[in-house]
Amino acid sequence: MKKVEIKKTSKKGKGVFALKNIKKGEQIIYISGKVVGVENESKYPEHIREHWHPIDEKNGKRIYILPESPWMYINHSCEPNVGVKHDRYLIAIKDIKKGDEINIDYSTLFLEGWTMKCKCESKNCRKVISTFDKLSPKDQERLKRYVSSYVKRKYMKNLKKK
Repeated sequence: MKKVEIKKTSKKGKGVFALKNIKKGEQIIYISGKVVGVENESKYPEHIREHWHPIDEKNGKRIYILPESPWMYINHSCEPNVGVKHDRYLIAIKDIKKGDEINIDYSTLFLEGWTMKCKCESKNCRKVISTFDKLSPKDQERLKRYVSSYVKRKYMKNLKKK
């Protein structure tokens, strides 16, 4: 049974919304798409780079999934209701009601050289979204189970350097 649909939002363009009640821990979306190794990210157009999903790094290349719909329409929230599991699955990290927008914390997807002004309007909005290593220790602890293997490996490597 289909769990989500893509709809227009009032302020953020398109978004992904729950078609039914979804329980915490339930798989919502399989992140499908072509897997590519990239040496020079700037060779790819911005509209592709803003949606790809880093999963690994090998021989100087970053490995990305070039995702297909509906993944590419999931908006950010500083209080997300989904997270990544096993690099390819989005799971509910809390109960989601039918009609709620599906949101992920973009900081769980990236680790270096990235920021974005936040417009999520949640009560705990950080105003600027950055990378996982820039999150507060409290937010890192809360979200660490829901980041890609790539971010986990890079983050742990950076911790060992400190």
